[in-house]
Amino acid sequence: MQPFQIPDSLKGLIEYYPSADCLRSALSRMNPVDRSWFLRLWLTEGIPFAFRYEPAVYEAVRDWLAGKIRVRVKDITLIGSGRIGYSLAPEEFGRSFRPGSDLDFTVVASNLFFTMQDAFDRWKTDVAIGRALPNNPQEQRYWPDNLERLPMNIQRGFVDASKIPYRYHPLGKIMWELKAKLDATSDNLKVRGASVRIYRDWDSFERQLTLNLRETGRSLN
Repeated sequence: MQPFQIPDSLKGLIEYYPSADCLRSALSRMNPVDRSWFLRLWLTEGIPFAFRYEPAVYEAVRDWLAGKIRVRVKDITLIGSGRIGYSLAPEEFGRSFRPGSDLDFTVVASNLFFTMQDAFDRWKTDVAIGRALPNNPQEQRYWPDNLERLPMNIQRGFVDASKIPYRYHPLGKIMWELKAKLDATSDNLKVRGASVRIYRDWDSFERQLTLNLRETGRSLN
């Protein structure tokens, strides 16, 4: 009987929240299969770092959010620094999660993805005919870039709720309520804000995150 073959890059990762230095070394040696294993085991499952002292709150959050947006609880996870304890973004790698950080939620649900795609199409049409105008300097600054980038993101199977004006969908209000409920729940869970990205399916989610991990690994070499 042949034993299971474990990638060398993952053998040293024995902590649920591995240190930035340990992960830096592992990322530099990961191939595509290794990155998929790391993504599934360390970045999508289990108790996120942000909730390590109050794990039941994380499940309460998922249960509440699932009811609000009508998806399965298991289709909701937390990524970013709140998941592993520090940022994995190339330009911020190793920056610790702290009270001023954000919680980056991910929802993998085709029905919600297509709802958000429809919201984008309505917004894009309204802008084109002059029915939708920016309400403030921030919207005036970001709308052109979001209108250009979102079609490419949608084609790759994901959409960030914050990039579509909240007047076109309820997710902005829901994420504001989520943060307010966390503030009222525990002093350990006071964060700057909560965002959500919606993926069409798990294949799209895994493809995008493994791509991000590859870019991070390259930037650290």
